[in-house]
Amino acid sequence: MTQTTHIRGVLTTRGRAFVATGLTLLAGGLLLVFTDITRIGVLMSALPLLAGMSARRDSNKVVVTRTVYPARPLVDQTASVAVVLQNT
Repeated sequence: MTQTTHIRGVLTTRGRAFVATGLTLLAGGLLLVFTDITRIGVLMSALPLLAGMSARRDSNKVVVTRTVYPARPLVDQTASVAVVLQNT
């Protein structure tokens, strides 16, 4: 079974905005023949994509388990919460 990964599943909204800004700078730099703006556009487009591919490639998974006692506390009742983080 193959797993397909889309950019939307890898990058956050901020990352996608960063890529869009980089592509806009890249196109503007090419049209206006500004090499420095073109280089910045390439950098801004490439960094989030490379970071997303790098983060997606890592197989480290973190499992978070939260337990509340009592499960439904009443108003002004003391409750305890246990949070367990596991790096599988």
